[in-house]
Amino acid sequence: MNENIQQQILAKASELNRNSSEHRAIVQEIVGELRAHVDGIRKLEETRIVSHVARLTAYTLGVPVSIPLSSNTLFTRGVKYSEDDGGVFYRKTSRLSYIPSEIAHKTRQNRLNKAGESIFYASLDTQNASVSTVLAEIDANKDDVINLLYSVTRGDKPGALHIMPIGIMDYFRRGIPVPFNLHPTFKEIYELLRKFANPIAMEAVHLCDEFMNSILTAKVSDKKNEESFGLYDVTCALAKDFLSAPQLDGILYQSTKSSSFPNAALKPASVDEKLRYAGAAAYKIVDKLGEAQFTLRCLGNGIVEDDQIIWITINLWKTIPLAFIGSLVLTDSRKKLPIRRSDLLLTTHGRILRRDQFCERLTLTRVVIVFVTGFYETDIRMLKCSSGYSQIFAKPFTCSRGLQRMKAR
Repeated sequence: MNENIQQQILAKASELNRNSSEHRAIVQEIVGELRAHVDGIRKLEETRIVSHVARLTAYTLGVPVSIPLSSNTLFTRGVKYSEDDGGVFYRKTSRLSYIPSEIAHKTRQNRLNKAGESIFYASLDTQNASVSTVLAEIDANKDDVINLLYSVTRGDKPGALHIMPIGIMDYFRRGIPVPFNLHPTFKEIYELLRKFANPIAMEAVHLCDEFMNSILTAKVSDKKNEESFGLYDVTCALAKDFLSAPQLDGILYQSTKSSSFPNAALKPASVDEKLRYAGAAAYKIVDKLGEAQFTLRCLGNGIVEDDQIIWITINLWKTIPLAFIGSLVLTDSRKKLPIRRSDLLLTTHGRILRRDQFCERLTLTRVVIVFVTGFYETDIRMLKCSSGYSQIFAKPFTCSRGLQRMKAR
């Protein structure tokens, strides 16, 4: 923890310790009024909600997570295929990413965006297995076809993606050591604040973060009812307050459907500047075993070229994205190439090329196209297909919280 952060924490503690009982009473009053609006007991005007949220966030400890763009961090986003044309693939990245500004007026109010506003919702893949969380978040059901878009931080640019985690003090209070797989420094910051702020002042901080967590993770059964609109009035105001900071790219909050992976809500401009679309995949839900547990059949893998998605499909076999740990050993070359999560690899005649090494006019006579979605051990077998492509084939697999079980044929 650097000295600048320490000084900010000490200043925060000193501020809270002055009239700590009054601070606690203010937070209790604000939370009570906002909770009544969420529960449909007493409706508040939008201006009062915005004012309350601004006062409330002043009691939380805002320390953003800085994800280096060179970290190759993966974000996964899912969209149900809803076209009535007999197809299963969306062909443009814009259909799988945030809603473009020219049609943003069509967006409805959601947890962190008001009607007419566009935001990029995704799962931060901190453990390389967020597919089940993504599917649960979009309420995927049996027989649905889902297109996934994989995005990674842009390693070709300096800097970082700055994301604010919401409600982390409540996690520390409950004894969760490292929420969202955050850096241990966040726990050190919490302990420093707790050391210098008196217990009554800490009650105000804990009550603030507990309330924000509760509304961000509140489950909504019917997004069209009045209760959900009351909830979204407050959560949208909360998001707008945080995202008004120009240095922030997005916010991080707990998934409503799974405790394994956090959700991220990013500004569209930050997505354009700091992420690149690395690949896509399409799945059919064979069975839904639980809220965040599915049996899947992969319909194809997609290569992103500009705003187009080129889909690679094999009709005779069920395919899955490659997921394994270590080095890829090609039967063609006996050479090993260390790979990273979210690499997109192409091999031909024993050569291995990463996504940034692809050549538009490369002649493909025997090729393997692989998007690396995680680090799991699995047996690999390359099969020659009549189309001239080699792929990796497997039976449908089950993905659950933090786990994907894959067995190659």
